[in-house]
Amino acid sequence: MTESDLRENVRAACKVMGLEYYFTYDSRRSPLGFPDFTIWGASVIFRELKTSKGRLTDRQKAVGQSLLAAGADWAVWRPEDWANGVIQSQLQALRPRTRAGERASGSPLSR
Repeated sequence: MTESDLRENVRAACKVMGLEYYFTYDSRRSPLGFPDFTIWGASVIFRELKTSKGRLTDRQKAVGQSLLAAGADWAVWRPEDWANGVIQSQLQALRPRTRAGERASGSPLSR
Protein backbone atom coordinates (compact mmCIF):
# COMPACT_ATOMS: atom_id res chain seq x y z
CA MET A 1 0.00 0.00 0.00
CA THR A 2 1.36 3.42 -0.93
CA GLU A 3 1.26 6.43 1.38
CA SER A 4 -1.34 7.93 -0.96
CA ASP A 5 -3.53 4.81 -0.63
CA LEU A 6 -3.17 4.96 3.14
CA ARG A 7 -4.15 8.65 3.11
CA GLU A 8 -7.29 7.90 1.10
CA ASN A 9 -8.23 5.03 3.43
CA VAL A 10 -7.87 7.29 6.48
CA ARG A 11 -9.89 10.06 4.83
CA ALA A 12 -12.68 7.63 3.90
CA ALA A 13 -12.74 6.11 7.39
CA CYS A 14 -12.97 9.56 8.99
CA LYS A 15 -15.90 10.41 6.75
CA VAL A 16 -17.74 7.17 7.53
CA MET A 17 -17.14 7.61 11.26
CA GLY A 18 -18.19 11.26 11.28
CA LEU A 19 -14.76 12.54 12.31
CA GLU A 20 -13.37 15.91 11.30
CA TYR A 21 -9.84 16.10 9.98
CA TYR A 22 -7.29 18.42 8.49
CA PHE A 23 -4.76 17.19 5.97
CA THR A 24 -2.01 19.32 4.47
CA TYR A 25 -2.18 18.73 0.73
CA ASP A 26 0.91 20.77 -0.14
CA SER A 27 3.44 20.74 2.69
CA ARG A 28 5.76 23.17 0.90
CA ARG A 29 3.79 26.06 2.41
CA SER A 30 3.35 24.53 5.84
CA PRO A 31 5.62 24.47 8.87
CA LEU A 32 8.32 21.82 8.42
CA GLY A 33 7.59 18.58 10.19
CA PHE A 34 3.91 19.21 10.96
CA PRO A 35 1.99 15.90 10.96
CA ASP A 36 0.02 14.87 7.89
CA PHE A 37 -3.30 14.51 9.72
CA THR A 38 -5.00 16.28 12.59
CA ILE A 39 -8.16 14.33 13.40
CA TRP A 40 -10.74 15.22 16.01
CA GLY A 41 -13.97 13.99 17.51
CA ALA A 42 -14.15 13.23 21.23
CA SER A 43 -10.46 14.20 21.38
CA VAL A 44 -7.67 15.22 19.00
CA ILE A 45 -4.86 13.17 17.49
CA PHE A 46 -1.93 14.05 15.25
CA ARG A 47 -0.70 11.39 12.82
CA GLU A 48 2.20 11.23 10.39
CA LEU A 49 1.76 8.79 7.50
CA LYS A 50 4.67 6.75 6.20
CA THR A 51 5.15 3.75 3.97
CA SER A 52 6.33 0.54 5.60
CA LYS A 53 9.95 1.54 5.01
CA GLY A 54 9.48 5.33 5.15
CA ARG A 55 11.61 7.25 7.63
CA LEU A 56 10.75 10.32 9.64
CA THR A 57 12.82 13.41 8.95
CA ASP A 58 14.68 14.95 11.87
CA ARG A 59 12.15 17.80 11.86
CA GLN A 60 9.19 15.38 11.91
CA LYS A 61 10.76 13.62 14.89
CA ALA A 62 11.28 16.95 16.68
CA VAL A 63 7.72 18.11 16.06
CA GLY A 64 6.38 14.74 17.22
CA GLN A 65 8.43 14.89 20.42
CA SER A 66 7.28 18.47 21.00
CA LEU A 67 3.62 17.49 20.58
CA LEU A 68 4.06 14.54 22.95
CA ALA A 69 5.77 16.79 25.52
CA ALA A 70 2.77 19.13 25.30
CA GLY A 71 0.45 16.22 26.12
CA ALA A 72 -0.81 15.65 22.58
CA ASP A 73 -1.50 12.25 21.02
CA TRP A 74 1.04 11.96 18.18
CA ALA A 75 2.14 8.82 16.34
CA VAL A 76 3.13 7.41 12.97
CA TRP A 77 0.71 5.30 10.93
CA ARG A 78 1.95 2.83 8.32
CA PRO A 79 0.12 0.50 5.92
CA GLU A 80 0.50 -2.42 8.33
CA ASP A 81 -1.42 -0.36 10.92
CA TRP A 82 -4.32 -0.26 8.47
CA ALA A 83 -4.04 -3.97 7.68
CA ASN A 84 -4.06 -5.04 11.35
CA GLY A 85 -6.87 -2.67 12.38
CA VAL A 86 -4.85 -0.31 14.59
CA ILE A 87 -5.90 2.77 12.62
CA GLN A 88 -9.57 1.87 12.54
CA SER A 89 -9.53 1.16 16.28
CA GLN A 90 -7.88 4.49 17.07
CA LEU A 91 -10.37 6.34 14.85
CA GLN A 92 -13.29 4.50 16.43
CA ALA A 93 -12.09 5.68 19.86
CA LEU A 94 -12.36 9.29 18.64
CA ARG A 95 -16.03 9.07 17.72
CA PRO A 96 -18.06 11.46 19.88
CA ARG A 97 -20.45 9.88 22.35
CA THR A 98 -24.15 10.66 22.32
CA ARG A 99 -26.11 11.38 25.50
CA ALA A 100 -26.86 7.68 25.87
CA GLY A 101 -23.15 6.89 25.77
CA GLU A 102 -23.24 5.42 22.28
CA ARG A 103 -21.01 6.60 19.47
CA ALA A 104 -22.51 9.32 17.29
CA SER A 105 -23.26 8.46 13.67
CA GLY A 106 -21.91 11.63 12.11
CA SER A 107 -20.32 14.98 12.72
CA PRO A 108 -22.52 18.09 12.55
CA LEU A 109 -19.72 19.91 10.72
CA SER A 110 -19.66 17.44 7.85
CA ARG A 111 -23.35 17.72 7.03
